[in-house]
Amino acid sequence: GPETKTTEGPRAAEALRREEERYRLLFERNPGGVYRSTVDGQLLDCNEAFARMYGYPSREAILAQRAPVPYADPADRPALIARLFEEGSLLHVEVRFCKADGEPFWGLMCESLLRGMDGSLSILEGTTLDTTALKQAVTERRQAEEALRESESGILSLYNIASAQNLTFDGRIQALLELGCQRFG
Repeated sequence: GPETKTTEGPRAAEALRREEERYRLLFERNPGGVYRSTVDGQLLDCNEAFARMYGYPSREAILAQRAPVPYADPADRPALIARLFEEGSLLHVEVRFCKADGEPFWGLMCESLLRGMDGSLSILEGTTLDTTALKQAVTERRQAEEALRESESGILSLYNIASAQNLTFDGRIQALLELGCQRFG
């Protein structure tokens, strides 16, 4: 009937708005750097993680830059763009980028080519992970786990010596000194 026509429009608009909201949240909450740029490198949009990866305090700060995102080797950009046009997308390509202060870092990039408003393939969309920071975080976690294991085994050794029934007091002191020398040289 005629009454369905009036509710259809608003309902479709509401569904679209919810869809856009979900996409926006996915974009913003992604721990990876998500971005959209023009083929010539002008950043159109990105999330906070992307801005922080490049050493900027906020998304607004990096978007205000008119310059393209800096590659450590500027020759990498045209080479990657050429590959992108050939293959349509790039998966897990490791590239050296530069932070705002010039510090280089390795980024793992996935990128695809999209059509712009005019229908030409002029938009890049992708994600970048800072693999330098990632490797460091993994190393630090492993070191912390290792230190914890060592301190646990140290505490266990101390306990074993302190509660050893077969050792005299002097024997225990000797064993504790030996343990100390082994552990701390």
